[in-house]
Amino acid sequence: MSAAKSDSLERLVRILMDRGPMRAGQLGQEMWGRPGDVIRPENNALTMHCRAAGRMLRRAEKLRLVRCEERGRYRLWYAND
Repeated sequence: MSAAKSDSLERLVRILMDRGPMRAGQLGQEMWGRPGDVIRPENNALTMHCRAAGRMLRRAEKLRLVRCEERGRYRLWYAND
């Protein structure tokens, strides 16, 4: 795994450990969101980076760094110990 991917996954897991269970959109906003972001009318801040965060979460899940649970209509992600 390249250093950039490894650093990103480490940061992702660290955010989940510090802030508890999160949805992919929330995690993407924490990782890449900036206060000055221009958000399109069809998106809100939480959906802007949702797809990229979901890909990283699935990669981390294969490495057994995170796990997900379905709560109602939401999928919450947790960091494994």
